[in-house]
Amino acid sequence: MKQIIRKILKENRQEKYYNIIINYIEKNNIRDSNELIDRFGLGENDIEYFEGEALRQLDELEGMSFNTNDYPSLSFGSYEFKFGINRVVNYETFYEGKREIEIDTKILSGILDINGETVDVMAAAIDNDYGWEVQGEMQDCVSDIIRYLIPETVAGNLQIDVNAHA
Repeated sequence: MKQIIRKILKENRQEKYYNIIINYIEKNNIRDSNELIDRFGLGENDIEYFEGEALRQLDELEGMSFNTNDYPSLSFGSYEFKFGINRVVNYETFYEGKREIEIDTKILSGILDINGETVDVMAAAIDNDYGWEVQGEMQDCVSDIIRYLIPETVAGNLQIDVNAHA
């Protein structure tokens, strides 16, 4: 009985500790797990726990749609667009020590201000002069929203690659 109680207390302390880490990520807009490893002394088991939680939550995003306007605390410049998540691919490979995850998204609609002119984001994304930059910025926006929604992606040391297309 004593061991069962100790196990329950340990699990409760660990859950509280993980909640403190998640709150820290959210409050301080942390983007890199190295700061968490240094500040909280996260070990391999901790990172694996967060990684598992992040992967589970990422799978739940498939088929959902999002709008950059719904996240006023995040900065997207003049980008205002809607996107849907088609699928989440866990490559089970690593890039610079981080597990690679690809998020395949579809840009549904939106606008962008370029040199004072309002432009359709899908038209801007295929423009020969600056399309590559628009695509990269939209991928960053999607990545920021995902990290905002699922802070475990930061603590889980995941490399999120976004494939955004019209």
